[in-house]
Amino acid sequence: MSLDEAAVAFTRRPEVVNSALLRQLAGTYETATSLKFQVVVKQDGGLYLVFSGRPEQQLLPYKGLKFRIKEFPDVVFEFIVENGQTKALKQRDPSGEFIFTRK
Repeated sequence: MSLDEAAVAFTRRPEVVNSALLRQLAGTYETATSLKFQVVVKQDGGLYLVFSGRPEQQLLPYKGLKFRIKEFPDVVFEFIVENGQTKALKQRDPSGEFIFTRK
């Protein structure tokens, strides 16, 4: 963007999610094919997806309860919270939308 004859760059800062909310989102989730995986809060304060036999993927805050992963910026994860309880994790990517229920 040009402002007063000089170039200005705007960089979006990631939202800060409080640790109590992150702990609420952590837990075991299940895919439609009954594969279970974990969402965990690590000591660094980050939220991670943990699938057995695969490297962990950090969930990066995007907007509200929406997160992205570094490797695939077009994949968005959104936690579904109803009445203060986490019910599911929704994944949106170019191939569609998938809902993983919390166990």
